[in-house]
Amino acid sequence: MKKEITIPFGMPERLEYIPVDNRNGWKLDEVTEASFAAWYDREYLHVHFRTSKAPLFYRYSGDQSPVSRDSCVEVFVKPHPDGEYWNFEFNVGGSVNASHRFVRPEPTRLTSSEIATIRRRAVPEVALGTEISGNGNSWDFEADIPWELMGVVPAKDMRLQANFYACASEGNPPYCLSWAPIDTPEPDFHRPEFFGDIVLG
Repeated sequence: MKKEITIPFGMPERLEYIPVDNRNGWKLDEVTEASFAAWYDREYLHVHFRTSKAPLFYRYSGDQSPVSRDSCVEVFVKPHPDGEYWNFEFNVGGSVNASHRFVRPEPTRLTSSEIATIRRRAVPEVALGTEISGNGNSWDFEADIPWELMGVVPAKDMRLQANFYACASEGNPPYCLSWAPIDTPEPDFHRPEFFGDIVLG
């Protein structure tokens, strides 16, 4: 059954965190836990992630670098059924890899000025070069993604397709988790056919 959530307009008094707990049979780390909370306003889609019991890696400090190799959280959004999907990948240091595309091999990378419109904050702040193995670490990440960047005018009852992820492909141990399940033999987040639905409340 396809995943679906309704997210509120305006920041709620209490955030409701939703598990990112599908391991999809990929036989990676079985300990790491992740969740997210989301809401929206007229300007931004707001997403807060929590990751715990995870290795902590931060080695890529530049935007548009391979941040998914580090401790990373990701938001993929497809605003229109026949349109492009957008990927926003954030490592624990706040670096972002962001693009939009119809199919994975043909990305349009966001420019530095477009990336500058995305607000992001990691808690706690982690120093570049951090490499902590094992499963004893926790961190939060906040991302505010402008609707205008994706060409969306948000409205009540609007439905979008999306998935939310937590990963560290070069972590020790590596892990890959998704909110909506993905039916592929190996980790692959660029599969919009498996996205769930977000309804704007």
